[in-house]
Amino acid sequence: MKVLVPLPIDLSVMANGRTLRVVHLLRELNHGCELTCVVPNDQRLKAARQALPNVHIESPDAASEADRKRWPADLLPLDGLSRRGLSFVGLDEPTLRMTAELAPRFDTVFGFDVISLGYLLAVRHTRGGRQPRIVADMIDDPWITCRSMSLGTRLSPAGLKQAAVVYWLRSRLIGGLDACTAVAQRDAESLATATGLNVPVVPNGVYLCDASCLESRRENLVVLTGAMQFPPNAAAACWLVRRVWPRVWRAMGGGQHHGAETPEPVQLAIIGTSPTLRARRLAETPGVVVTGAVDDVGAWLKRARLAVAPMVTGSGIKNKVLEASAAACPVVATSLGVAGLPSGDNNGSLVADRAQELADKIVTLLQNPSLARTIGLAGRAMVSRQYSWPRMAQRMLGILEGPRSAGNARTCREDSSNPPTHALSGHQSESSREKESLAHATS
Repeated sequence: MKVLVPLPIDLSVMANGRTLRVVHLLRELNHGCELTCVVPNDQRLKAARQALPNVHIESPDAASEADRKRWPADLLPLDGLSRRGLSFVGLDEPTLRMTAELAPRFDTVFGFDVISLGYLLAVRHTRGGRQPRIVADMIDDPWITCRSMSLGTRLSPAGLKQAAVVYWLRSRLIGGLDACTAVAQRDAESLATATGLNVPVVPNGVYLCDASCLESRRENLVVLTGAMQFPPNAAAACWLVRRVWPRVWRAMGGGQHHGAETPEPVQLAIIGTSPTLRARRLAETPGVVVTGAVDDVGAWLKRARLAVAPMVTGSGIKNKVLEASAAACPVVATSLGVAGLPSGDNNGSLVADRAQELADKIVTLLQNPSLARTIGLAGRAMVSRQYSWPRMAQRMLGILEGPRSAGNARTCREDSSNPPTHALSGHQSESSREKESLAHATS
């Protein structure tokens, strides 16, 4: 099967979950089908070739004048509001035209997220030639993400404009695709209701941390990972430090040492790229450090007694939970933090939504290293069974192929906790991935 992927995403920026999902899925899909990606310019081309070394990638900048003359001109016979909505998320005209010209040579055209919709619809409206199957991985439902923001953000001029654009694109354009997928059950159900499509769930995956995490010495360290310019991560960090951490700090002695024996101090590390000024100021709180970008998130997860995912906004599956579990690091999270994932101590996580309850669970793991280790190992076993990237790629491959392999694609009403095994998993064992660096905190 030949698959064309318009890719208007900067793959040089690997500090968020969406980009990592794109890269890992395309790397694995390339073992099961023939991929060609189209990127907007030579700068993006260089970054894409570094991230996807075995994938064929083209750019309009490298096209000859003769090729450009063959590209179709008028591609989007849409109403004015739809055109304005697409322009809001960004649309590169040469990439649009090149994608439409190449599309009839492929079986499927596949895009990621709202940013890909214009390119996919351009293929749909191109006249003549074979009509390929059109599929989008929407990842999260953008409307759920908008609705989860704080009331002040939603009612701001920028928030109202974003909500209007997202609502229009979601309700008017996604339903014109042959298929779309989501990363979590809640997002899939919402997209299915809005579009009338049957939306399969393709969760995020993870590569296991190397086996050294099983023997590493754990410290009284709590970590929160994530790109800190991403609003849901910044909101989670602020809520954690202001509402939860003071309770943990007091329960663990508040930095006061009594008696001859000096206990190990407790520390909260907020790890992730581009922390906002608000996030950086959290380091003024006793016991809190804000690191910014680090060379290797995996090294922090190997040291930490536990990780936290205290999400109060956002949608989709949180890669931070999968990454921590892959490093045998137990997770304490809110319900939103583990949404779409198996939870509970037998799956590597403890869940609470009230600040005091969350603090109590953090203190329990800090004071009981044996329990923390047991829960961490259970999480590692869970992601090993259910959330490898090859398994996720096989599920996506069945959707890209269409009705012929409908049995491989689970609908939004089916349980997505047990992805099927597949031929792709044979090309590269999980053990060969164990040295894969967890260098990028994700959203």
